[in-house]
Amino acid sequence: MNIHEIKNFVSDNVCDLIVSEIPITPTIPLDKVFPFYAGRNRYMDDFPSKNVLKDILDKITNKSSEIFKHKLGVTYGDVVTWYRGQSMEPHCDTRSLITGFPSRGCENRDYTAILYLNDDFDGGKLYFPELLVSINPEKGKLVLFPSNIDYVHGISIISRGIRYSIPIWFHIIKNT
Repeated sequence: MNIHEIKNFVSDNVCDLIVSEIPITPTIPLDKVFPFYAGRNRYMDDFPSKNVLKDILDKITNKSSEIFKHKLGVTYGDVVTWYRGQSMEPHCDTRSLITGFPSRGCENRDYTAILYLNDDFDGGKLYFPELLVSINPEKGKLVLFPSNIDYVHGISIISRGIRYSIPIWFHIIKNT
């Protein structure tokens, strides 16, 4: 199994800084997001602390490259808010579980990272039903795994509070 959990990857103070800026950072325009995420995600470059977020992104990219033994580039990442009552059904980050075809906009994903920015909520666990793995969110924890069909995963329902996280997808940089 190729799921990696790294506790305290980012300090509590840095997580708190990012969370404190969420209310003053605009959400991504509705025409730029899947309807499921409407009004819930924000570009990292729009945060007042965008330089801190860039440093975190670089640190996550370097750690992911080290663990997966590939030079990786960032395909996409943002800051996502999950409200009470929300969840995500099991899915693959690269293709439809129904058709098997690549999902629109997700074809260039090789690895997935999730950084938890808080843990003062209930539910919101990352789970891999076919692997019988469930991961408890912890502030500052980084979770890394391949984006392929072998790592179907979901998010359990948030039953109390609000969950903040940074999902990031990477592609392998091929030698040219």
